[in-house]
Amino acid sequence: MQEQVAIIGAGLAGATLAQRLSKAGHQVTVLEKSRGTGGRMAACRLGHHSADLGAPWFVPRSPVFTDWLQRQGLHQWSPTIQDFSGNPVTSRQIWLASPRQSALTRQLLEHCNLITETRVGSVWPELENGVQRIVVRTDHDQIIGYYDKVIVTAPAQQAASLLDAIPRFSGIAARASTQACWVTVISTRQSHSAADIYCGDHPMLQRCIRDNSKPQRDGENDVWVLEANSDWSQQMIDASPEDVAQALINSFREVSGAGLKVDNYRSHRWLLARHSNDTELTHLWDQDTGIGACGDWLAEAGLEGSWISANSLAEQMLSEIKETVE
Repeated sequence: MQEQVAIIGAGLAGATLAQRLSKAGHQVTVLEKSRGTGGRMAACRLGHHSADLGAPWFVPRSPVFTDWLQRQGLHQWSPTIQDFSGNPVTSRQIWLASPRQSALTRQLLEHCNLITETRVGSVWPELENGVQRIVVRTDHDQIIGYYDKVIVTAPAQQAASLLDAIPRFSGIAARASTQACWVTVISTRQSHSAADIYCGDHPMLQRCIRDNSKPQRDGENDVWVLEANSDWSQQMIDASPEDVAQALINSFREVSGAGLKVDNYRSHRWLLARHSNDTELTHLWDQDTGIGACGDWLAEAGLEGSWISANSLAEQMLSEIKETVE
C-alpha cells in the first residue's frame, strides 16, 4: 500500500528515512527550511572556496554503520593530527562524503520530492473529505499539503512545537539538552602548518581542520574550519560574528605557529549543534495519528545516532504497513 509521507528536515536522519521509505514504494516529500540539504552537515561558500561548515566527517562506532558508509561510496581519510600543544595524535577511522559532506544527503534524497526554503509551522491530524490525514502548514499558516504520515527530524527544540499534537512526544523533545557551537571558516595563503587537524584541551578551541586537505577537495588557498568548544561558545552566545572570528583566528595563530594571512572569513553560530537526552527511546512513533520523530536527540548523539534513529523508525513503520497489507 503506497502512502504519502512528509518528512520535515533534510539532514542525515531525514534523508536516511526518506530513502528507506521511497525504496519501499511510498511517495516521500521532504520539507527543508534551508536552501540545501545536510542540516548540521551543511557546507558554506567563502569567496571562490567552500568548506564543510558543520559536522566535518563520520567516525563510525559500529561495523554496520561503517559498512553502510562504504556502500554509499564515501572515502577514508588519514589526516595528520596534533593536539593543541603540538604532540602527535593517533588518527581514527574517518570517512568523508565528497565533494562536501552534504553530498551524502543529496544522494539519499535523489528519488524523493524535495521542497527547500519552506519553514513548517504546524503538524496536525485533520479530516480531509472524511478521511483522517495530517495537514502540514507553514509558519504563516499556509497549507503545504495533506499526508498519511508525517515525521519530524528537526533538532529537539524545533521538534517540540511541531509535535504539539502528541503532548508526550513534545515533552520528550523539550527535555532534550542542547549545546551551541561557534564556527569560523578562514581562507589563508599557504600556512605551512604541520598538521591537518588540531584538537584536544583548549580554553577556546574544540578543533581546527584544514578542509582543503580532505580527499577530493582543492583550492589554491588553505581553508581552515575553526570550531570553538561548547563552554566558550555558550559564553559568547550573543557575541558578534566579527568578534568571534577575531578571537578564534588569534587562538589558531598561537596554536599553529604559522604566520597566517587571512584573506577571507565567515562565522556561523550553531545554536543547536549537539544534543543529549535521558530517554532510552530510539525514535518516536504514534500509529494512531501517523506522526513520529527521529534524530540524534533520540538514540545516540552525533551522526551515527541520527542514522540509528532513522533506521529504527523505518523498521517500525515498514513492518506496520506490511502487517496492514497482509
